[in-house]
Amino acid sequence: QVGLCYLNGIGADKSMVKGCYWLERAAEGGSAEAMYHAGEAWKDRGKTGNAIAYVWLFLSANMGYQPARALRDEVAANIGVDVVVGLQSIAKPLQRKLASGMVKKHSIIRALNKVYKRDVYFPGEEELNEVLSDEHKSGTNTWEETTELNFEPDMTTVTTEDQSAKPP
Repeated sequence: QVGLCYLNGIGADKSMVKGCYWLERAAEGGSAEAMYHAGEAWKDRGKTGNAIAYVWLFLSANMGYQPARALRDEVAANIGVDVVVGLQSIAKPLQRKLASGMVKKHSIIRALNKVYKRDVYFPGEEELNEVLSDEHKSGTNTWEETTELNFEPDMTTVTTEDQSAKPP
């Protein structure tokens, strides 16, 4: 929720960088909905936005979050099959890490920052305490909420085998 507030300027100054950080933190925790919103936020943003969007939307869709499928396919149509195949080679290992529960704090965020040379934002101790205390006051703690993970394969995913198959 914090990420969406930053993206929309609700209760805080509007900030793409801070909004995406908080969405991606929740996504690292396994939230398919946060992955979707991170993908939605990156869509059509700069030179690498659609690549980042595709990775998050791929992960979200493969976790069973239905709204992510259509948006993932829309982004895929804009970036092309070759790029999609390359991005899937990045996203599939991330999916396995998420499924195993072995994702360390900031590991995906740092990897995306490095690969895509994104603006770096990590909240300071004071800001982090403020956000967490605001969540505590409202009676919801998104860090303790869990989302059931669903890693059933998505049969609409393009693979290299699909591209090499010739019609009968």
